[in-house]
Amino acid sequence: GVGRVAAPDCVRPLADAWLVSHCMGILDGDVKTAELADAFGWAEPPRAAVVCAQLVRVGGQWTEECAVTEEELHDQLLRPAYSQLSELLETPAFAGVSTVMRGRPCVWAGEGRGFFAAEHVAFDGGDALPLPYLCQVPALLSPFTPLLTALGVRDAFASRDFLHANVCFKRDHDDKPLPPPQLEACVR
Repeated sequence: GVGRVAAPDCVRPLADAWLVSHCMGILDGDVKTAELADAFGWAEPPRAAVVCAQLVRVGGQWTEECAVTEEELHDQLLRPAYSQLSELLETPAFAGVSTVMRGRPCVWAGEGRGFFAAEHVAFDGGDALPLPYLCQVPALLSPFTPLLTALGVRDAFASRDFLHANVCFKRDHDDKPLPPPQLEACVR
């Protein structure tokens, strides 16, 4: 097909695709010199707003059918995005990060779980974790504990969280009996 021309601030190199593809174009080719990358502004990380939007978009559309391993997701999106956003902690720019991510599924909960909003994630999930409504932070995200805490992940769940999970069970199963694993989680 015919390529499009775009300003460098609207495009990022292919290496940044996982960080920006929702909001920006991806360069169809390679940048061979550091000087050119620097001239285009690509030596610097993408804008935090773009990274936040990407996390929110990926988290909101994630399904178990996504053809990517947890390791690939961690290396291409989670580690670079969470690292970049961690650098903004205790700066005025973090207020914008917090606003964009609040209430949205942007915290990785592990393979088979996907993304959750920070208020449904805890560092210690406890024994009676009612799947699929609450989850525990996976160990691979432990380097990002300060960021996750600032986004609203708590140390442990409170009774209101388990009440929320029971309401979700009711909503999702209506008047049908709960399957045994959900029933057990609900009454533990």
